[in-house]
Amino acid sequence: MPTWGSVDHSWGSGSSSGALGWLGLTLARGTVEYLFERRPASLFIIDMGHRLIVVVAMAGIIGVFGA
Repeated sequence: MPTWGSVDHSWGSGSSSGALGWLGLTLARGTVEYLFERRPASLFIIDMGHRLIVVVAMAGIIGVFGA
């Protein structure tokens, strides 16, 4: 159990941070982009799902190595 001020270097902490970053940055920007360009919803779901997997994987790896 990490204490206040300690850093937890794990896959879970990194990937949860990546998911929150994806939610606040990538999904918000992607929604505006797809609505403006009037692309199909199926393409939006595929693209955002791919970006979620990539961001969570990258953040999880960074979390493990403690960068």
